Amino acid sequence: MRKRIRGVSSAVLLVALSLLGACEPPPQIAGSWETQEPLRRRTTYVFREDGTGFRIAGGRMEDFRYAIDPEPDPAPLDLWLRGPGGAERRVAGIVQLRGAAGLRIRLAPPGEPRPREFSRTHPGTALSRSVPR
Repeated sequence: MRKRIRGVSSAVLLVALSLLGACEPPPQIAGSWETQEPLRRRTTYVFREDGTGFRIAGGRMEDFRYAIDPEPDPAPLDLWLRGPGGAERRVAGIVQLRGAAGLRIRLAPPGEPRPREFSRTHPGTALSRSVPR
């Protein structure tokens, strides 16, 4: 006999809990990534496996938390950047892994809709995995 938790069977609860695990950031994106374009200002993104991270650009560091759906390609990415006083602003984007050492990211301006694709006119930013020095 199955136990019911407020009208939900334990089997349904188990399926829901296993699906929640699928929403965790994929380990492939975890790590430190730097811009590859020499003409752009250097930006470093650090993605931790716990869904938090930070980016450094122009001598300024911003903490963020993130969520990624690894199934579609490119994968939808949401960053919640923490500003002064802890206020967060959501930035929607897409990300695409390019082998073990490459990544492409395209972020919309804060408050704008998520980009749908990479294109010739909007190729995104190419990043390469940073090697600890």
